[in-house]
Amino acid sequence: MKKVLLAAIVLLISAFALCAAEADVTWVWFENDPNVQFYRYQIDGEDDDSWTVVDFLVNEVTVTLDVSVPHTLYLQQSYDGINWSASSFTESEVYPEYEEEEENFFDDDFFFDEPEPEVVEIPAEEDDVVFEATVIEDEVILPEVEVETYSPLKILDIGLGYLNSIPDSDGSKTLGLNIAYSQTFLKAGIFDIGLKADVGIYTWRDLMFHFYGDLMALATVEVGNCDLYGAIGPDAFVVLGKQGRSAAVGLAAELGVRYHRFEKIAIGFAVTDHQSLISVSRTLKLGRNLSNRLELKAFLGISF
Repeated sequence: MKKVLLAAIVLLISAFALCAAEADVTWVWFENDPNVQFYRYQIDGEDDDSWTVVDFLVNEVTVTLDVSVPHTLYLQQSYDGINWSASSFTESEVYPEYEEEEENFFDDDFFFDEPEPEVVEIPAEEDDVVFEATVIEDEVILPEVEVETYSPLKILDIGLGYLNSIPDSDGSKTLGLNIAYSQTFLKAGIFDIGLKADVGIYTWRDLMFHFYGDLMALATVEVGNCDLYGAIGPDAFVVLGKQGRSAAVGLAAELGVRYHRFEKIAIGFAVTDHQSLISVSRTLKLGRNLSNRLELKAFLGISF
């Protein structure tokens, strides 16, 4: 928000009761940011439950106060009625009691040759308290509204995994390396929503290499020092080796947890199901069931 120049004008109106140092005190403010939608004010304090909220069409407040002591108006502004700026404030003056002085309402030079009229003194009543109407101007810079901004999760996971073909008990049982990058973009209730990109390379005893990559929609939620996440999205893999080669595309779904033991480092565990929908094989020797592959992995997460 632009910084707003707030002209706080304390206007003391001479309307009061006998023997009481009370008067109507009016504060008037002006703003030059058309995006401001709400104001809230409080006199002589900043208690959370004591604010009075008004919309942008209201720019003054009048309160009957004891003007023998100073009073402070605290004023805040907001775009949305939820996030408020820090307070600007201005203090009213103290107006002590005094007797009304004699005043001559006629100018000696006004009547020329006419005789000067007699001035009749009207003394103030003994119990009357008279105050002078005064306008006081203060310039206050209203601080910017503090709006909460979204802080995304950005984390790189590097880990080891075990990949097995399920339900084919004769399928490949492999160990390998996987790398993933996750980033969230927005908040939806208790969940942070984003994307997760994942690649892996696995091998087994007959020197076959299994490569895969996926891009998944991500939802994560914080629970204490942990974040629990789920992800789902398209998946593709290629198998290369002496016995032939095979490729497939399908769908991957993953559930995982990260434990944030340190500020930038997390320890994580996840299970991923890779379901092949369309596959191509160049040799009958790879006739094992690769339609469904289960992956278990442990990893370190590095936050940015």
